[in-house]
Amino acid sequence: MAETNEAVKYVINKGFSNTYRIVQHLLEQESPKTSLEVANGLGLDRSITGRRLPELANRGVVKRQPSRECTVSKRKAITWSAF
Repeated sequence: MAETNEAVKYVINKGFSNTYRIVQHLLEQESPKTSLEVANGLGLDRSITGRRLPELANRGVVKRQPSRECTVSKRKAITWSAF
């Protein structure tokens, strides 16, 4: 838990506006989302969420979840959630 708090502080302190928005969006969701669903929800290009979500997972801010069919692309995709 302490590591997660430090990771969140890192994101906020670095001023990563898109990264912060991604984390905030996932915190507000009831179920894990694909990177495309997150991108659509925030009005971002999927390439942004596709790069940032694995980085955030490595820092312990978000968690990789099982794959499922994306509601946008209709293809199987990894899902993500905030801790």
